[in-house]
Amino acid sequence: MDKHKIYHLIRNLSDGLVNKDYRGKLLRWLVNDKDAAEKDAALFRLWNETDGSAVSQSETLQSLSEVKSRLGMDKEHHQIKYSIMSGFMKCAAVILLPLLSGVSVWLYMDTKTTKSIDMLECFVPNGEQKEIVLSDGTNVKLNSGSLFIYPAKFEKDSRKVYLTGEAFFDVAHNEKQPFTVHTGRLDIEVLGTKFNVEAYSDDPEITTTLKQGKVKLSSTSHPEQGSIVMRPDEQVIYNVKSGKMQLSAVHAEDYSSWVGGDMRFIERPLSEVMKVIGRKYDVSFRYDDKINLGELYTIVFREKETIEQVMKVMKSLIGNGMEYSINEDSVYLYLEKKGGGMK
Repeated sequence: MDKHKIYHLIRNLSDGLVNKDYRGKLLRWLVNDKDAAEKDAALFRLWNETDGSAVSQSETLQSLSEVKSRLGMDKEHHQIKYSIMSGFMKCAAVILLPLLSGVSVWLYMDTKTTKSIDMLECFVPNGEQKEIVLSDGTNVKLNSGSLFIYPAKFEKDSRKVYLTGEAFFDVAHNEKQPFTVHTGRLDIEVLGTKFNVEAYSDDPEITTTLKQGKVKLSSTSHPEQGSIVMRPDEQVIYNVKSGKMQLSAVHAEDYSSWVGGDMRFIERPLSEVMKVIGRKYDVSFRYDDKINLGELYTIVFREKETIEQVMKVMKSLIGNGMEYSINEDSVYLYLEKKGGGMK
C-alpha cells in the first residue's frame, strides 16, 4: 500500500475520524505484519507532528506499560506481533493508547489463538441489538455498543469466545467441551448455562449475573485473587483495577431484561443509568454541574419507549427543577432555577 495512504489512514484513526463500524478492522490491519516499514514510518511521522517533547520519559514508560498490559504482552506473550510492535511502541504508547480500550478484547484474543482458527466478528452499534447462534448451538444476544469475536467452528476440546460490551449467553451443554468467555481481564468458564455479562471497555467493573447452571470466574490480570464459582441468582462484580470480586444474591431476571428490549435499573447511580440510555438510543449526554450523578434510581423503561418519553420520566424522577434539551444525538440536562457549569 502507498505510504501516503497508510499515513492518512493512521492519521484519521488517531484523530477519531474513522467510522466506528470500520475502526476494528483498521486496528487489526495496523498490528499485522503487512506493510510494517510503511506503518513504522507513518507512526513516527505522526509522533513527530504531536508535541512529543512535552511527554516525559516516565510518562511514556507508564503509557507503554499500560499498552503492553492491554495487549497481553506484560507476561507470557511477548513474542506476539512483537516485530512490528517494537518499532512503534513509543508512538503507540501515547498516540494510540486511547484507541486500545474499545478493542482490547480482540488484541487480547490475538495473543491467545492461532492463525489457523477462522475467527468471526460481530459489532453492535449503539442503538441496536443483535442475536447470533454459534456452531455448537449456543445462543448469544448482544447489547448496544458490543464487540463479540468467535470462531466459525469450535476446537474439539474447548469453546472460546471474546467479548467487550454486554451479552446474554444460553450455552449449549457439553461436559467434554468447556465454554469460556474472555473479557480481557476476567475469564468466565461454563459447561452449559444461562448468564449475563456486562464488560464494557470504559467501565471500571465487569458484572456477571447467573440465571441458570454454574459458572467459574477467574481473574487473568490478578490471579492471586483466586476464582469464584457462582450459583443461580448470584451476581459477581469484578473490579478491573484491583481484581477483587464481590458476590451477592440478586434476582437474575432483572439484569437481563434488555434482551427483551426493556431497561431495568435497580439502585443504579444516575451516571450509569444515563450511560445505558445513551447506548440504547445512540445519544450522548452533557450535564449541568449541579446535577447529582451519584444519586441512585430504581426504574423500568419498556422496549418501545422513545428517548423523549424516557427523558420526560427522568425529568419527573430527578425533580429539583431539572430540564433537558435534545439536539439530534445529544442531550443536555440542566437545572433551570439554579444554573451552573457543564460536565
